[in-house]
Amino acid sequence: MDLLHEMTLIKGPIETQEETIKRISTDVFKSTIKDTQLGVSKNKALREMHEIAVEDYIASRHAVLELGLLRNGLALAAQAIEKFLKCYLLASGFAIKNTRKFSHKIHSLLKKAHEISKQNDLLKYSSFCKELEKWFNSRYPDSVNPASKWMRGAIPEFDEFVCYLEENMPLPVSIKHLKYGGGELGHQWSSIFVRLYAAAFSQQRVALLNENAVLMSRLNELEKRFLANRLAAVIPSSTLNESVEYTDRVQAVIRKYEKK
Repeated sequence: MDLLHEMTLIKGPIETQEETIKRISTDVFKSTIKDTQLGVSKNKALREMHEIAVEDYIASRHAVLELGLLRNGLALAAQAIEKFLKCYLLASGFAIKNTRKFSHKIHSLLKKAHEISKQNDLLKYSSFCKELEKWFNSRYPDSVNPASKWMRGAIPEFDEFVCYLEENMPLPVSIKHLKYGGGELGHQWSSIFVRLYAAAFSQQRVALLNENAVLMSRLNELEKRFLANRLAAVIPSSTLNESVEYTDRVQAVIRKYEKK
């Protein structure tokens, strides 16, 4: 047996080649993949808006909790929620140009999201959305609607709201499983839940979990959902531990042949 042949026999980060072939060969899997690819291609604007919303969320938490930049961090929090709510509209059939009329009116976006989704729990965040608008407007010293105060303590409600929006966003049925599994290499829908476990986003895990009681309390449950839902992809996203272990297996084979 030579090196190249033995390399092909190494178990991948998640499963063996035989296990992969068996998993992706079923009619159910092929149908799921086809529907997912179609759903993803039809919702390009939604996916891109969501990606930016998640990045704003992570950057906002880091700015407030690690850097003490309350003004900038909370303005970013406002932008994150604005984009998450616009995702609600896009997921419900709005054209992206029609979301622009709401500008940065976060409370108006919340009311519209409630109107189209009928999710009454959204209204719990009405006061928070009004405060978010003030934080966003306070980026400038001459704001006519300035924030009354900058609150580091607002982060727990921010976390709760984002988690609710991620979990309850009315995605098309064909791509709902992506909320927890992420799709191909975790990049078809990189939610905060996917970024907690996918190796490609490992640098963001610490920032997501820092003082995040909402996510910390659900780590085991969310990991189980990630591990199950990721298998709806041809190339699922591996965890950091799986990637490290796979690299170790590859290096062990290489070292064996180097000694010969």
